[in-house]
Amino acid sequence: MLLFIYQNILIIIMPTPEQSANTLESEIEKAISQKDLETMKKLLPEYEKYVLEITRGSIEQIAEFNFEAQLERFTSFYSSHNIDIPSDFESTLRDIWNKHQVEIKEAIEQQGFDEILFIPPYDTKDINDKTTADYVDTNGNKTETWQSENFKQGGSFEGLHDTRSGTRIVLTHKAENLNTPLLLATKNKSIYDLCNATTDQEKAHIDELINTKQPLPLEGLTFGEYLIADRLHFKETGQHLDYRSSWTWLPASYSGSRVVGSSWNPGFSRVHVFADVPGDRDGHLGFRASRVFS
Repeated sequence: MLLFIYQNILIIIMPTPEQSANTLESEIEKAISQKDLETMKKLLPEYEKYVLEITRGSIEQIAEFNFEAQLERFTSFYSSHNIDIPSDFESTLRDIWNKHQVEIKEAIEQQGFDEILFIPPYDTKDINDKTTADYVDTNGNKTETWQSENFKQGGSFEGLHDTRSGTRIVLTHKAENLNTPLLLATKNKSIYDLCNATTDQEKAHIDELINTKQPLPLEGLTFGEYLIADRLHFKETGQHLDYRSSWTWLPASYSGSRVVGSSWNPGFSRVHVFADVPGDRDGHLGFRASRVFS
């Protein structure tokens, strides 16, 4: 805020929401680098308020999301990647859209989602094969998705279990490298942390949900949804969602008793998929929230 007097009139110039958000973003990034969790917790709500204020105009537009344009966007994407969609894909999406329009708008306003996905029923291995089919290394050799040993032990693609299925609309964040303060703040957090499970009993409940293939109290992406979102983002921007020091938990997909995660490895030009126990955390590993409508 700037104050000065002009012709005996006190003039007050308030910083714009953009300026306030930029200032807070710098302070939050500094707090994250210093692992100052208390400061970060204090600043995040204020930052979120300014971000939503800045984007409210675009939120209104996003919340309306021209359905026909999005339908064309995704049917074209699936066709160009030879991904099958059911004959009732459009009619099912219209029903979901009409049923949940108010909730979709509210979710965008409350959580700042900036990407919408129209997802058909799928086989994960098929989605992996078709979204990664033309990735090549610097020598022009085709690259295949790298699988961690833990993911292989869980049965690889065939052993992977998603906690949801069917045609659906998914809201999520498309920020590259989790590169907003709200997403950066999820780095170095375990599944227990993200589910606010702090006691042994609460952690045991999370373990039980995973072992019995039940959804977590944490609405994130499946591996198949991540592959679709990443490939679409690459098609439209030339960049991957996680391509430097960023990996994403995918808590709607399990591999055995572990939770799946993924990233893009630019050095080898390939997708990485892994599976970690819910207590694992890493400075590169974060989370992209989602809301699902079906």
